[in-house]
Amino acid sequence: MNQIFQGALNVRITNRHFQSLSQTTCGTARPRTFVFLLLLNSALARAESYRAQGQYRAALIELRKANQAGIDAQIIAIRQAQLLYDLGQYRGVVAALEHVDPGKRNADTDIMLLKSFISIRKLASAERLIAASTQIPKIEEAKAKANIALVRNELESAREQFEQIAADHPNDVDVQLGLASAEASLGDKEAAAARISQLVSDHPKHVLARIARARLFFDKEQYTEAEDTLSEILIDLPQTDIMQPEKSVVLNLLVETLTRQGRTSEALVYTQSLAEENPGSSDLELQFREAMASWEAGNLEKAFTQFSKIYEQVPSDLTGTMLGMISYLQGKPEEAARYFDRHTDPEIASAGVLNIMSRTLVKEGRLNEAMAAVQKARANAPKNTNLKGIEGLLMLANGDPAGQSLIETSLADNPKQRQLWIALSRYTASKDDFNAAESYIRSGLKYFPEDFDLRRALIGIKISKGELKAADQQINEWLKHNASDTGALLLQGDVAMLNERWDTAERSYRMGLKDVDPNKAKAARAG
Repeated sequence: MNQIFQGALNVRITNRHFQSLSQTTCGTARPRTFVFLLLLNSALARAESYRAQGQYRAALIELRKANQAGIDAQIIAIRQAQLLYDLGQYRGVVAALEHVDPGKRNADTDIMLLKSFISIRKLASAERLIAASTQIPKIEEAKAKANIALVRNELESAREQFEQIAADHPNDVDVQLGLASAEASLGDKEAAAARISQLVSDHPKHVLARIARARLFFDKEQYTEAEDTLSEILIDLPQTDIMQPEKSVVLNLLVETLTRQGRTSEALVYTQSLAEENPGSSDLELQFREAMASWEAGNLEKAFTQFSKIYEQVPSDLTGTMLGMISYLQGKPEEAARYFDRHTDPEIASAGVLNIMSRTLVKEGRLNEAMAAVQKARANAPKNTNLKGIEGLLMLANGDPAGQSLIETSLADNPKQRQLWIALSRYTASKDDFNAAESYIRSGLKYFPEDFDLRRALIGIKISKGELKAADQQINEWLKHNASDTGALLLQGDVAMLNERWDTAERSYRMGLKDVDPNKAKAARAG
């Protein structure tokens, strides 16, 4: 991952609003009003002063005072975004700036918003901002486009773009770092290492270049050199009351470096430093891991309880999204929709999350919203195969036959999508094209030969075509591998009933569900 946007952008935003107010004289405004405005301006000035000193908590307090005093909320949002950017809280930056009137932003704030979009992988939003903004300098646009390609893993394109920028701006550190990231990702480690070494030589105090060099040492298992580099960076970093992202990166890498050397007691010192900077984070991390373990084990009830406990302490988007997914799987679409509406950004959600989120919205009768969410995600990651398939499913659900070709395209890129083979089979079967339906299922079985749903679908197609003997043969083949397979036995009972072989049906149901009543067995199977 490119490290360029890990740093803080120390910019000072010109407050045009208060510049004009400060030019007001006592002859044109009542003295009380003038004093009130001076007090507001002082709150902003103090906030900026505290920020420059690294006293972020005090700066935030001053901004709250200014906000309570009635200053323009959009100006407060810009100042708050600067603070959050310094602290690497890029989601907060986006939340603060995204709804600020573009007329109140300038080049610095647009650049800050652009870099924050890329940092949280809202790439389509970054591209829209580039297209809409008239204030972002051309070189910043070019660097952003190169970094978008890098994040999308379009490595050759990213390297070419960075090389083109470097030809005109050879001394731009961000460009050189981006180029080194592209080279390293493409496997050209020597070129990346040489570039980073030159950068550190030219800019011996540049934090991100030095961190990149330490990472290279770490990757080469040169742990002594990595430790020395990281220790030097730590000494040079400014002291702040809230940890900046660079310090967090350095401390975490130091912990890993010392641990690899077997110096666990020293590593523990830095681990404790991280814990002191983020009280309670270690406990929350442990709770989250335990909740994820329950989720992965399929224990939904326990996972929901664990995630709910975390959510009560810190209602983060990640935890909220997990609760939404579990709620859906527990058959609670309304509850799932509330979590997704509040916490899930479709532009950056994974295909797995979007799949469940879109199903939730469809169940809630919000098909258009589901389609818009998936299309937003596809704009952010146009080459994502799984997203194509999800959009195709929604198109079929909306009665658009073009969804079939989109699903086929997705399967051509990634055939291991069981749900899509079943969806295509059901769609073509609904058109009475049973041969096509069977072909899709057989294609799916090549990749999932033991899958119950695919096997059941194939048998269902045979039954629909009136090929009961062939259906029976399929079931018998299945039972050869597992004579006690409940699903196969129940299907055998169904086929036997269609053939009016009542004794066979009863025996199959009895073996499948230990129930002598075929009707109850069928009801249980259908459930």
